Formats: sequence, structure tokens, C-alpha cells
Amino acid sequence: MKPTSYIFLVVAIIISCIGLIICQTAKKKAEAEGIEIFSQTLDENNNSVYTFPFGEGEIYDKINLTLGDADVNIVGGYTEPYIEIVNFREGSYMMTTSNRIISIDTTIDIMSILMFWESGYTFNGFRNYVHRFNEDEKVNAKQVNIYLPADTTVHSINIKIDSGDVSVTNLNADVDLIVDINRGDAEFSSFTTSSGVTASIDVGNVYLYETTLNSFDATIYTTGDVTTRAFTFNRMNVVGKNTSVNIDATKELFLYDINLSAVNGKVSVDGEEKGGTYYYDSYDTTGLSVTVTTSGGDITMTKSDYIPPEDIGTDTDAESDTESSTDTEGAGE
Repeated sequence: MKPTSYIFLVVAIIISCIGLIICQTAKKKAEAEGIEIFSQTLDENNNSVYTFPFGEGEIYDKINLTLGDADVNIVGGYTEPYIEIVNFREGSYMMTTSNRIISIDTTIDIMSILMFWESGYTFNGFRNYVHRFNEDEKVNAKQVNIYLPADTTVHSINIKIDSGDVSVTNLNADVDLIVDINRGDAEFSSFTTSSGVTASIDVGNVYLYETTLNSFDATIYTTGDVTTRAFTFNRMNVVGKNTSVNIDATKELFLYDINLSAVNGKVSVDGEEKGGTYYYDSYDTTGLSVTVTTSGGDITMTKSDYIPPEDIGTDTDAESDTESSTDTEGAGE
């Protein structure tokens, strides 16, 4: 190494040390004066949280999440939309917003950082990289939380996770979800959309509780079950390897074209054993269908005793609404 290189190296080390001292001094001064200088904050459970609120007038159509080991929680019922990135250090992920798309990637490598001018990576200050540098951090689970209102402009969410769970709850919005999980579960509860859910899972389960969808497509590549309760849907297609499927449908079963095949298991429809396969062609013209194929596991399909608060648009629903309205008027008289 040339003498000039040694000089530059020593200078760089000195500047870095000075930078660390300045950052720590500024941090203490900011804390004393109640000034927030970091993009991340600590909550009551010692979680490091970065909050991204959708600005007024900002319209986003799609959210793309590419995560390593992390959970994703999508929650409805909020007045204003925002995203929380929890327990990810600044600089360990990229977040970009362009073409009405929000993208978060926690699987970045050194080349992604070096090519920040192409990937959208932004430098938010040296202080964020040394934040809590000398403190004992509690190792908490990494999460990305998305909070949405019913009138959200986001109509598509694409989630890819290496290891972690996906939860969607209390959401009534026109959102199409694509979930790709290597190891983990996907759970949907109190979720209503006129679009659909597509789930691809290597090892893990899918749960749908009191959920209303237009379409549901699931593939379990290695092992995992699909369990539903009070499930309202127009079309369902499931392919599983070592997979048991329980369908608790709110609509009458005779309305569906049904194709159920349990290669090494048994099929049960409305409490009746059907052997390993069951086919039924409905005379209904609405195009409702159920197709399930598993190479290991049982398939159960039953009519649910749960009455959904709102269906996804059929003539039958309109008639029932009219009848209930008439009954209410009669009771009032």
C-alpha cells in the first residue's frame, strides 16, 4: 500500500470517529430538548418503528413487499393509510415510491446499495446507521404493518416472504392480494373484497375466517392445510401436496360446480362420505365453482350455518334484502 493510501485511511478513520462523537453528542442534546432526529422511533415494547404516512393527495395503486424473515399485518378500519416498518435497521432495506407503487425490499445486498442510483436506495444520514450503536437492543420480530381505510386507492398488494406469517383482518376494500411464502402461515379474517386472494406456500397453512372473496387460488407445494369458516366465495381452486382442505361455505352447495379429488385421502360433502373423488355439475348459471386436488389429506365441504352480513352481488341477495326489509316494515306495523 502506498504512503498516500495510508494517509487517506488514517484521515478516514479520524473523520469517522469524529462523526460518531458528533452523532452521540447531537443525540443527547436532541433528547434533552425533545427533538426527534432519527427516522425511526422506539415504541413501548422497545420496537424500532419507521412510519410512512400516505401524504395528502398521494395516490398509490399497488404495494410490493419482498421480505426475508418478517411478518406482514394488513389491518383495515383506519381513517388515513400508513405503513410501519418494524425492527429493520436503517440501510438494511430499500423503500421506493414511483409510478403510484410502493415497494419495500429487505433482501438487498451490497451491490444493491452500491447501485443506489438505479435501485432507488436513498441515504438518510449517517446518524441513522449508528442509532442505538452503544445500546443493548432487544431482538424483536421484524414486521411490516399496513393500515388501510375502506376507500383506499390501493387495489393490489403483492407479498413475497422467505419466513414469516401474513395476517389480513378487519378489512373491507377492493384489494387483490398475492401472497408467496416459503415458510409461514397466511390468515384472513373479517376480510371482504370483490377481488381475490392468490396464495403460494411451500410449508404453511392458510386460514380464512368470515371472509368474502370473489376468487381464491392456493397452492401448497410441500405441506400445509387450508381451513375456512364462514367462507363466502364465487370461485375456489386449491392444489396441495400433503394438504387437508376444509371448506365451510356460506352459499348453498348445489349452486357450485364441484370437483374434489383426494388422491390418498377421502372426500366428505355435507357429512356424506364420497370416497376419494366427487364431481357435481350445478344447473345454476352464476358460474360458481370449487376445484380441489390433494395428493395427501382429506377434503371436507359443508354448508355453513353462518349468515354473512353482506354477499358479493347476486340476484338472490337482492331478493333476500327486499324480503328482510318487508318483514321489518311489517313488524313495525
